[in-house]
Amino acid sequence: MPVVYEAKPHSMAWCLECHRHPENFLRPQEEVFNLDWKPDDVKPAAFVAKYGHPGDVSEDWTKKNKLTQTEIGQTLKERWNVNPPINCQGCHR
Repeated sequence: MPVVYEAKPHSMAWCLECHRHPENFLRPQEEVFNLDWKPDDVKPAAFVAKYGHPGDVSEDWTKKNKLTQTEIGQTLKERWNVNPPINCQGCHR
């Protein structure tokens, strides 16, 4: 059996990093359990057809070769209305 290890510390800073900038961590729903997933795996035309693109981007993404994590995450954040609490009181009341 493989050894289990802590890849990142599970500190409050780790939680707040994701809450404050979820676009850096979001991925397509079908890839949530794929531990080997990378933003380079996303095919721009298929992604745009399924999820659209952020409202503040005028660029035609279907012509790009690849999308960045920020572009993917921002699109999903807007599409899914992701708005987590950004301070400790959001979870610790």
